[in-house]
Amino acid sequence: MIIVDPQTRVMAVYHVDGSNGKVALRSVRKLQWDLLIEDFNGGTPTPREIRTLLNQS
Repeated sequence: MIIVDPQTRVMAVYHVDGSNGKVALRSVRKLQWDLLIEDFNGGTPTPREIRTLLNQS
């Protein structure tokens, strides 16, 4: 389960065990720097490649 606070741009990731319902916090992070990355771990064409192709026409 992921919870995002849009005001602070913080994300928390929880694991919920389906067999017993226990909830465990797995990760918390600010998204500020993530949202500044133009492309990461994506396939081709990348957003930058698409923009370049569109600007050529």
